[in-house]
Amino acid sequence: MKKPLAITRPLQEEELPLLSALHGLHAPEKAGNGLLMEGEEEGCRVRVYRGKKGLSVLFQGPRAEEEFLRSFPGEEAPLPKKKEIPSPRKEEAPSLFPQIGSDEVGTGDAFGPIVVVAAYVEKKDLPELRSLGVRDSKALSDEEVLALAPALRKYPSASIVLSPSKYNRMQEEGRNMNAIKALLHDHAQRLLARKYPEAKRYLDQFCSPRLFRSYVLAAGIDPLPDIRMATKGESRYPAVALASVIARARFLEELRRMGEEEGMAFPKGAGAPVDRFLPEFLRKKGPEALPRVAKLNFRNFRSLREE
Repeated sequence: MKKPLAITRPLQEEELPLLSALHGLHAPEKAGNGLLMEGEEEGCRVRVYRGKKGLSVLFQGPRAEEEFLRSFPGEEAPLPKKKEIPSPRKEEAPSLFPQIGSDEVGTGDAFGPIVVVAAYVEKKDLPELRSLGVRDSKALSDEEVLALAPALRKYPSASIVLSPSKYNRMQEEGRNMNAIKALLHDHAQRLLARKYPEAKRYLDQFCSPRLFRSYVLAAGIDPLPDIRMATKGESRYPAVALASVIARARFLEELRRMGEEEGMAFPKGAGAPVDRFLPEFLRKKGPEALPRVAKLNFRNFRSLREE
């Protein structure tokens, strides 16, 4: 079995000092998203995160297994998770590669941008993507997504970041969420298709192919031909799974950057945390600041629209 390139293990508070001394861990240059400490060994990056379930340590790189065993003598390195990159043989047919896949993040978040990423994958990339544990980003924690991001930069991709203010303008122009997503997916896929015209094109289906085409045509754009859509596309097409993780990492980075600019930590999603956070934001920034950070058509802001 191929050695894992990424190993995660829960960490007890009392284990942290020894681990820190062993790997020369230090405070990260850019804190946030639970990253507590980090260090670099030859062939392995070591990162410690603090999440809702406590501490965890991630070993990432060609020497991940060796450094894990050096850190925890007598333990066996965990095997790679089984539900990783899609592996049904019919989805690995040579005829499906090379492929471009796209996915989006942020459409369910009241604050922050929408990020659409298209990624390019060849069949030879699959073993490494499996070793890294790349799969639908919704099955990964924020810490896992951000830890994976540096290793995924070598794969060709195109990212489109739609700011809240631009999203609000498109809504005002009469475009619904699916229309906006269709335009972003078409744009991201088009950027990679120019470089890899031979690649098959896939995306996670959010509307019918007919509607997708009509949304793009309505913007005066001739849609890319031969885009194959499938529900749960992340589990069927490796390029969609890769795009999902890259998009999630970019969204988290953009949300953190927005928080640094505003001096506030924005909640994810569109539930109760957003409702509790909103009065504080309005008190500090005022309602005029909301369009630059929030998707105004979300129900969280309904009372403000009715005033």
